Amino acid sequence: NEDNRFELHSHYLNLRGEVQAPKTIMYPMKINLGQVYVGQPVKFSVTIENLCNLPTKYKLLRPGGESSLYKITFNDAKGNLDAKGKVVVECQFTALHTGFIDDVISNKIFGTMTPLGFEVKAQAKGVLLEFMNLRDDEPTPQPLAKPTDTQFPGNKKPPEPRPIEPIVMGAMIPLYERRWKRFVIRNLSAIPARFSLQPKKFIVAEKVKKFGDRSVSSVQSSVTFHNVGSNDAIIVPHEDGANIFNSEAGKKYISASEQRLEDRKFLYSGLGASYYLEVSDGVIPPWGVHELTLRAFNDIPGNYDDELECVLIEGEVSKIFVIPLKMEVLGCPIIIEKNTVGMTDVKKDHDGPADMIGKQMIHMGHACVNSTPLVREFYLKNNGSKKGKVRWDVRSIASKANGPIKFSVSVDPTGRKVKANIQFWEDLAKDSPFLVEPSKSIIKPYGRQKYTVTLSKTDVIGREVAKLTAAVSFIDDTAPIVQAIDDTSSMMTETITTGRIGTSNNKFLLDLLLEGHFVHPTVTIGDFNLVAPLVDSINFVPESQAIIMESQAPILFSKEAAQKFSDVCIKPITILNPQEAPLMFTVAIEGPYCLKETQQNQPVGKLRRVPENGIASSQHSSRNSMGKSFHLFPNESDSLTIAFNPKRALRESMIATMGQDAGQSFDQPGTMILSYSTGQLLHVPIITKIGTPFLIGSSPRVYFGVCHVTQQCEGIIMLSNPTNVQASWSVSHIAGGGAWKKSTAIRVKGFDEKVPDLDDPTVFEITPNNGIVRGPTVSVSAAVAAPPKDFNRRSDSIVPQRLVQSSWATNTLSLKDSLDLRHQDSSSNESDVCYPMPLTVKFSPKKNSSYSCRFRFSCEFGNTFDVVFQGEGTYEEHLHKPISPVPK
Repeated sequence: NEDNRFELHSHYLNLRGEVQAPKTIMYPMKINLGQVYVGQPVKFSVTIENLCNLPTKYKLLRPGGESSLYKITFNDAKGNLDAKGKVVVECQFTALHTGFIDDVISNKIFGTMTPLGFEVKAQAKGVLLEFMNLRDDEPTPQPLAKPTDTQFPGNKKPPEPRPIEPIVMGAMIPLYERRWKRFVIRNLSAIPARFSLQPKKFIVAEKVKKFGDRSVSSVQSSVTFHNVGSNDAIIVPHEDGANIFNSEAGKKYISASEQRLEDRKFLYSGLGASYYLEVSDGVIPPWGVHELTLRAFNDIPGNYDDELECVLIEGEVSKIFVIPLKMEVLGCPIIIEKNTVGMTDVKKDHDGPADMIGKQMIHMGHACVNSTPLVREFYLKNNGSKKGKVRWDVRSIASKANGPIKFSVSVDPTGRKVKANIQFWEDLAKDSPFLVEPSKSIIKPYGRQKYTVTLSKTDVIGREVAKLTAAVSFIDDTAPIVQAIDDTSSMMTETITTGRIGTSNNKFLLDLLLEGHFVHPTVTIGDFNLVAPLVDSINFVPESQAIIMESQAPILFSKEAAQKFSDVCIKPITILNPQEAPLMFTVAIEGPYCLKETQQNQPVGKLRRVPENGIASSQHSSRNSMGKSFHLFPNESDSLTIAFNPKRALRESMIATMGQDAGQSFDQPGTMILSYSTGQLLHVPIITKIGTPFLIGSSPRVYFGVCHVTQQCEGIIMLSNPTNVQASWSVSHIAGGGAWKKSTAIRVKGFDEKVPDLDDPTVFEITPNNGIVRGPTVSVSAAVAAPPKDFNRRSDSIVPQRLVQSSWATNTLSLKDSLDLRHQDSSSNESDVCYPMPLTVKFSPKKNSSYSCRFRFSCEFGNTFDVVFQGEGTYEEHLHKPISPVPK
């Protein structure tokens, strides 16, 4: 023992034991995470199970330490594993770089010589973006998954991004037309995508310079867009007070004006076009969709292909996506303003070549020989953001080519090439009388330039037409001099000019037609323009344009007017100068006419232009009938009076030839001579038409029916005069002219030839048998009508109402009496109407026979017509059936 008191003998024990290792399993041993995204954690779990009764411990770790490609974490990286126990470890896998990851994670079990482990596979990817263009009516695509999903749901691969398609704003876009296109950026990954967009070349200036002394503000804060169609480009205007436009054209005009001014802010860089994004940067959530609208502005023609750069920021790495932009603009921003005197558009009915229709033209006006040059001013307006260089060229437009040509041939020294040169002579290459100043100029951006066109005097009388062609090119300048943005003085009358494309896309040709007239002296008399084209010779006016005077033969040759014819037929004549040049001429009369003395009249029908000397009224002198002098300013008129003064033998000549020339007009010619100060003589014919009356009967045939020989029947016919010349008439019987029915030459057996009618004028009595009918008369229907009394008409009215009186107290009991009263009381004044003259015809047969007589009505200085009266006599009383014919 320990204190050495007792001696203990040694004892030996036999000990026997078995050392066992823990038996554990781990599953799953292969983890395929599929497609993962950098920085986005993916969770999974593994299970560790102890199959024995020995407790142990576990520890999860990567052999060799942490990886630079990924990061993996566990909720319980180490711990105790009880006997028959099971532990589920939650793992979180986060990729750090893109690429394929295949690695092993070990599990060290306490008490075992060999550790456990599992394999991890993953395809790590970064941000994936897809750019897709949208149609105008196409909805925005929906997101592929929720923003919280770190992997594409459904254990499927997300769709691959499609190739980038160019954004085509349009081809052949009209100048100033706004275009916009929608497109989306789709995030095909679980990583938030931070992006920024910017056109590479045609950008909008970051700061928009306010014109004048105003402050500087950004584009985004100064402009508000409205959702309109891509081709409408109409900004809703602020319509208040006097700025309210009620018409659609007015609203469209003010919208276009405001849009033009607003576009200048986006085109301040002077590139001619720009692309603008309302949202140029942002963050697209995982699996999200971001819609963007790209707007395009232009004011200079050209091809504006560009690239829209999308910078994707992924950590410290930036990726650039390039979206092609395509846009082509046509048109010319330099236009010819229409606020110019004489500016117009050539219409279809214009006298000229067909290619001139629709083009702008300046009418220089009209001038006579040796007149002062005609001058017109016009402006060019530059609506673009670049300087425009203009060079003018004037070329006369010849209607046809006449004359010889100049031809030359040259041979080179080798003798292998021959060059021909053809030149036309002066009929095509003549000097134009038009001159434009300045011939060259540079128009600032949004500026105006005034030009002067002069039409020099020429001895050739006719129409001068020339084409003024401006060669327009644009100067690239990134710092343009911009005028005030609220200057709209030149926008009130401007038009968009397409222009012709020159040798390059930056060159255009503007055509302006010039037209001037060197005209012959012309006056307007009545409805005709009388021209004197010949110099130092007589110019005869055709009779179709003659001065027509009218008179009536009964009045002209009445006893009261026989001593002084010039007081009966007179006519005032107005002479108008329709030209822009003043006229000086004298007027003389030849033939049976004379000039009457009249007071000076003011111009009629048109406004007068006050000349430079301040004298605005026309002047004429020489108050006698030999002639008068006139000085008419442009568009001014004056008048004179012409009197018809025939010889006394004319009446006897008309009466003698009336029987042969009945119905023909009697014209008396004369001449009015205009002598111009430039040497022309104009003979204007004067014709006096002497009117004659024309008489009409109400019926060419009057039938009285069957009348007993002891009785009689009455009928009424009416004489009308449709002319304003009174008709003096008489009636006479035409012997042997009473046959009415046509006979037939066909004779058949049993034909009973009718006994011919008797021509006995004594059975027909016409009352009265002569008289005077004034005209023009109303119709027969109006003469026999019986209208009711109009109580609204006053008793002292100028034109009284003609009523039919029917009373025992008066004698007006028949239609004949009423017609007589209407005829006798008519024409009490000039406003009253004339009624036809009624005639009474009595039929008194003498025996049992048919009667047919022809009577001729003759009108003095007028026509004649026949009326056939027919009736039948009978001895039988039961056959007595008379007819009293009346006008209808």
